[in-house]
Amino acid sequence: GEFTHYRSDAAAPDGLTNDTISAVHEDEAGHIWIGSFDGLFRLDRATGEFTHYTNDPLDPNSLVNDSVYRIAPAGGGRLWLGTLGGLDLFDPAAGTFTHFLHDDADPASLPDNQVTALYHARDGRLWLGTWHGGLAYLDPAAWADGEVRFVSYQHDPDDPSSLSDNSVWAIHEDHTGGLWVGTQVGLNRLDGGGRTFTRYREKEGLPNNAVLCIEEDQRGYLWIATNNGLAHFNTVLPSFRSFDERDGLQSNEFNSGACLRSRNGELYFGGVHGFNVFRPDDIQRNPAPPPVVITSFSIFNQPAPVDLTGKTPIDLTYDESFIAFEFAALDYHAPQKNRYAYKLEGFDEGWVDAGSRRYAGYTNLPGGEYLFRVRGSNNDGTWNEAGVAIPLRVTPPVWQTGWFRGGAVFMMMMLLVGGIGWRINNIRVQNRRLERTVAEQTAELRREIEQRQQAEAALAQKAAEEAVAAERTRLARDLHD
Repeated sequence: GEFTHYRSDAAAPDGLTNDTISAVHEDEAGHIWIGSFDGLFRLDRATGEFTHYTNDPLDPNSLVNDSVYRIAPAGGGRLWLGTLGGLDLFDPAAGTFTHFLHDDADPASLPDNQVTALYHARDGRLWLGTWHGGLAYLDPAAWADGEVRFVSYQHDPDDPSSLSDNSVWAIHEDHTGGLWVGTQVGLNRLDGGGRTFTRYREKEGLPNNAVLCIEEDQRGYLWIATNNGLAHFNTVLPSFRSFDERDGLQSNEFNSGACLRSRNGELYFGGVHGFNVFRPDDIQRNPAPPPVVITSFSIFNQPAPVDLTGKTPIDLTYDESFIAFEFAALDYHAPQKNRYAYKLEGFDEGWVDAGSRRYAGYTNLPGGEYLFRVRGSNNDGTWNEAGVAIPLRVTPPVWQTGWFRGGAVFMMMMLLVGGIGWRINNIRVQNRRLERTVAEQTAELRREIEQRQQAEAALAQKAAEEAVAAERTRLARDLHD
């Protein structure tokens, strides 16, 4: 087989005028239609000549915009054209273009004039993606009644079940009727004919969030071109398997809309450095989980002579505070794609995803017993879940040992008991002093009372004696007289 090369040539008036080709479509009659950034071309395969259609500002029935991004069949020999200036319905027999444009005042109009994806579903809906307006379809029931009504789906940052992003690059209907939508921020599946979506992004296994093209193989698996490789997607599990330049891809970066499944089941994906073609059944999976080993252990970046098999624990003192493990998955199909996860039981709350990194480090571990575990996968994501483990014992400093803490508690208790005893004895001494003081003060008071009573008695006796003497004197005077 030879390639026939068509390119722009100023000396060939019936040839291409632009080399940037964004869409190619074969209609029911076998004609080839080509979308470019300089209008629409029809290739006459018999003569090799092109018919060129462009926008004419003076002709309202001409092409709406010269950047023709997508082409889809419309039935009856007509074509849908997604451009960067609106949606056109082209009738080649009449040579006329009918325009469908965004209208801010009409929510049922085209959501955005920059149409980046077109897909004619089996139920008659024309689905389209836009650069900034999200996803929409042309309502077939309204269309049959002569009305134009677009039903739109947009991203809502407050609704996790909405479309993941408003930049839509790819649309595909799978063999079950499920609709898949590729956006700048992940893959979406429209759920059950409703208005909610299930999202798949890098955290779910995509190699990159920018989904540029979607094809389905003969077994019902999806193949997804992104800006960082190609993904095989099992929609039932669901699970992703990624491929990149290391697997033979032309580049990790693909182009939007540049994918095709041929009649014999081959898949074609175009990117920035050419295209890849392959039979999906020829892509074999590596099913064997790889053996995982710990290859080295170091303290302060110096290798330590320890048993790496895990049969005996590694003993450390508290001041050996910087340690590191290195490990490997022994699978050599594409070792750079092997992945790892590790966990130090007794310290880490869960598994740490290390990606392709083959080492783990820890600092200032508290005294105690630990178990370092690591597991790994091969290039196809088959994991050795058991992995390998090695026990670790860290001797705590003296002040953190149980006997030291127990002794400290005992001393504190003794000091507390002694302090309480001293306080009680001190109170007793103070009480005795107080009792003596009270007794002395009481005795002194009694003496004062007794002395006062004695003085009062003496004064009373003296007064009585003086009264008797005075009476005697009076009687003696009376007798004398």
